Amino acid sequence: MKTFRKFKTGILLAAFFLALPGFTAVGEAAEYAINPENSKVGFNLDSTLHMVHGKAKQFSGTLRVPADLKPEGFSVELAVSVKEMDTDHEKRDKKMHNVCFVVEEFPEVRFKSTKFTGIPELPASGEKFQFTLEGDLTIKDVTKNVSIPVEVTSKGNGTLFSGKVWLNYIKDFKIKDPSVFIFRVAKKVEVFFEVEAPNLVLVTKTAAASGSTTSSGEEN
Repeated sequence: MKTFRKFKTGILLAAFFLALPGFTAVGEAAEYAINPENSKVGFNLDSTLHMVHGKAKQFSGTLRVPADLKPEGFSVELAVSVKEMDTDHEKRDKKMHNVCFVVEEFPEVRFKSTKFTGIPELPASGEKFQFTLEGDLTIKDVTKNVSIPVEVTSKGNGTLFSGKVWLNYIKDFKIKDPSVFIFRVAKKVEVFFEVEAPNLVLVTKTAAASGSTTSSGEEN
């Protein structure tokens, strides 16, 4: 009974992830494209005068889901174009690209996952839940492992994946302090992302329980 329930859970999670539009089969896994059409990547940085809101206009990545659903088989990769990062202020953006990120030498910010933890066995339809995404973040020539809480929310006929993480960008990634004279900028920046998956509907616990009850009779 317990073994069958784990098998049933695997089937439900497979339906959960593989229902994502944009998935393509690759061997024994499926890949889902992440791009500006269905996603947002940005940052919020406090300063003396106001909060600076930035966004990435160009990025690409993939979410890879293994057929056997073993945690070590999941992966996410993302590459963000530095020159397309924008704060809606031309002079400030030029300094960000050329002085802070040194775009000519380091044109991309990259993220590659190393671990997924805390994904529930039976996601409930209409309910939020969280899991933790760990991975290596590379900015300029520095790579640091970061841990990101990810929230999953039902949204109409789809599902929204969102997360945020605070980074000490000056100390940890050797980015030059953008402060000028009395106009100070915070030492930590909030980085956020949103990935919307239209037509993704979560499996309900009620349906899962009903299915497992019926199947248990077959098992006997």
